[in-house]
Amino acid sequence: MIRWTAIATVASLGVFITDVQLPVAIAQDAPISEDIGLVSSEQVNDEQVTQLVRSLLAIQPLLEESTAQLQAAETEEQRWEIERSFIQLATSILEARGLTVEQYRQLMALANNDEAFSDRVASRLDELQP
Repeated sequence: MIRWTAIATVASLGVFITDVQLPVAIAQDAPISEDIGLVSSEQVNDEQVTQLVRSLLAIQPLLEESTAQLQAAETEEQRWEIERSFIQLATSILEARGLTVEQYRQLMALANNDEAFSDRVASRLDELQP
């Protein structure tokens, strides 16, 4: 079972694995739009919650694999390649589930700051988790 704390770790896609931060190139390079409008949990529909939870469930095994690979990496170049691969795959997972990195970051920020929304996400996670 994926624990909410593990999901919070994945939250910003600025994921901390061991002592190495995996920044998302897209999140760093692209300006964050301020006009998406997801400011309260009431504005997020059930489909968006489902997209978020399905993304979290799909990213978690990738996170675990990347963690193991980073721990075994011997050079900075190997670590960078693992990070780059994680970023690309995580971004693809999000997009395949109908979310952009920006939307994902906003939804996770909302989940981390809005108890009602966090409860909705946790409830949907319980429903969808195998």
